[in-house]
Amino acid sequence: MRGVRGAMLHHGIKAEDVKGWLYLAAPRLKLIEKSPTGGEQLGRLETLLRHTISKRQIDLVCLDPFVKSHGLDEHDNGAIDRVCGVLTKIAIALDCAGHARPHVVVADDRPAADAVLAAQPAHRRQELA
Repeated sequence: MRGVRGAMLHHGIKAEDVKGWLYLAAPRLKLIEKSPTGGEQLGRLETLLRHTISKRQIDLVCLDPFVKSHGLDEHDNGAIDRVCGVLTKIAIALDCAGHARPHVVVADDRPAADAVLAAQPAHRRQELA
């Protein structure tokens, strides 16, 4: 959100200029998370996104950083693919676009899961979160 607000400030765009067109939120919810038994379950973010997209007729949803939108292992390609699948199903069902910006390098210098990186343009893969 700070990046969007900084860009608005830089370009002289006021909040009232984008009212009804741009919605920023930072819910601490997850699309998929670990269940108490150790499995996976849909998180409350999935329901919240569906409700908000429908209510506000949103055309584009951006999750930045992607790692904050789920509670799974960032290095597990299968898990990340399942998270991307949830976002894709929401986008298809509600006729909107989805964008998820991954961390490219994480704290221990291991690359993020290939499932997300493969969908990113090469110049985006070089960015560090």
